[in-house]
Amino acid sequence: FFFHAEDGIRDVERSRGLGDVYKRQERGRAVLRDVTFGLPRGSALFVSGANGSGKSTLLKLFAGLLRPDAGAVSVHGTAPRLGLWGRGTRAAAYVGAQAVYHLAARTVLGEVRCGDGACAAAGLLEQLGLAHLRDRHPLSLSEGETRRLAVGSAVARGQPLLLLDEPTIGLGGDELDRVIRLLSRHSARGGCLLTASNDPDFLGSLPGATVRLGGPTG
Repeated sequence: FFFHAEDGIRDVERSRGLGDVYKRQERGRAVLRDVTFGLPRGSALFVSGANGSGKSTLLKLFAGLLRPDAGAVSVHGTAPRLGLWGRGTRAAAYVGAQAVYHLAARTVLGEVRCGDGACAAAGLLEQLGLAHLRDRHPLSLSEGETRRLAVGSAVARGQPLLLLDEPTIGLGGDELDRVIRLLSRHSARGGCLLTASNDPDFLGSLPGATVRLGGPTG
């Protein structure tokens, strides 16, 4: 499988990038090969494709969960190193497809309380429609509530790059709109978004490019 970003993406100043990466899965099958692209500040890249096409692998490379067999992944010019609880690096916040695994606090409010204090955390929960659940344990939430909280927690950590794997599973209507608005504000502040998704209502919802990876089905 081969994928190259459009030349225009590489012609602008990049805040982070992935260059000439080759990644091989078990049994020797190449998942990503000759991948080269960069994300300018404030941009979004939506990656779609069938199961096994390499979407999650791409995000895990940026999150420091995987290492390329050849080539280099860089975030602000340095190789990503895994952070606490597998939730990303110093420059990137990662939320995998199983969002519940990224929640570690005792309360919903605690998940989004970072350097800006309780006031900012409460405001973030309000934006996500979760304010009424602030004192609940995160593991008591529904799937949609859990996913919104995990995305909110990633935004609250303040890293410039968000890595989101299928962030809108189980979301629709107002819940989906709230997540899109939150991510739009992240981009407006100069943040970047790299997301894997096959949700037609989410793909292209923010300014940026959408690419489809090839690969096996199933």
